[in-house]
Amino acid sequence: MMRALKCDGCYKLRLDEAKKEGLKIQLTGVPTFIINNKQKIVGAQSVTVFTDLLDKITKVQG
Repeated sequence: MMRALKCDGCYKLRLDEAKKEGLKIQLTGVPTFIINNKQKIVGAQSVTVFTDLLDKITKVQG
């Protein structure tokens, strides 16, 4: 039999901080990958989405 862990708000501060950070970066889904603090990939994506973005960044930074 499992017993529920009672912590009476022990994670509230950390959850509030995470929520503020999510709002700050306009987080709309999970997972979210932020690359070079500029590009976002949101949600479950194929490898092609990642490689296309990384190729584009590489060409621009050339």
